[in-house]
Amino acid sequence: MFKSKMITPKVIVALPAFGKTLSNLLPSSLKNVLISKVLNRLFFTACQEGELDFLKGKIVLIEVSDFEFQFSLSLVEQKLLVNSLVAAPDLRVKASSEDFFLLCSAKADPDTLFFQRRLSMLGDTELGLYLKNFLDSFDTTTHVPASLLSVQQHIATELLKLRE
Repeated sequence: MFKSKMITPKVIVALPAFGKTLSNLLPSSLKNVLISKVLNRLFFTACQEGELDFLKGKIVLIEVSDFEFQFSLSLVEQKLLVNSLVAAPDLRVKASSEDFFLLCSAKADPDTLFFQRRLSMLGDTELGLYLKNFLDSFDTTTHVPASLLSVQQHIATELLKLRE
């Protein structure tokens, strides 16, 4: 069995560079399929129950600044649609891979990152608030396998220690 303690600070420091290299090697179509599968599995119940209906007819552009990677997200027929081509998004959310990871791990507060200028949201502020409120209320413990959650929390905790 995998032990999260095996992920050392050296590995954690190397993750963003590895992620950028991997992002540059993978074709956009494959990245979109992978992101789509993960997000649709993670948010399946929320999509089916209408919790993400605020995304209908809207386009959110997610930019991972240090990976030089972006993708758009919208809701079509109760499924999240991921695409790499976006003409004019309704909302643009930009942060580094580390900051997105800390947000997903609930180890960073989006308001704090925003005021520290480490997270930017441009465009439809109402859509941004809906998205923020949804993510704040989303319980990862019921949707993410415990083993993966344990690894995620370990990495996030170690990342915060390295930033001190």
